[in-house]
Amino acid sequence: MILTPYELESYFEGDLGEFEERYVLKLIESAERRVAGLCPKARHLMESDAPDELQIGLVRDVVATVVMRVLRDKSPGLKSENEGNYGYEKDSLTSSGNVWVSREDLAALGCGPCLLYTSRAHETGRNLV
Repeated sequence: MILTPYELESYFEGDLGEFEERYVLKLIESAERRVAGLCPKARHLMESDAPDELQIGLVRDVVATVVMRVLRDKSPGLKSENEGNYGYEKDSLTSSGNVWVSREDLAALGCGPCLLYTSRAHETGRNLV
């Protein structure tokens, strides 16, 4: 395990005491498995006996970010909300409470597609690689 609940607490603005330690440990383990499974570079660092401190620090930061998404999400996961003739759109991914790794998380680790945008690509939501 590259991140402990104690270390995670330094990333959290609040009190981790509101969550059971067993739950936090499960989230950390799940995040570490997902990061290792999606990013061979991160997996190599996590399994190394003497990893580069800067690089393993980046992996630790991403794992913490992934876990924090779940712990901080007390919102109903709304993507957008309207006032006139009230309406809303749910973001099923963030409202799921699931552990997930974003493209940005993977890019921070040097894994996944390079995210280059032009104004046209941004408008269409497409990534240019």
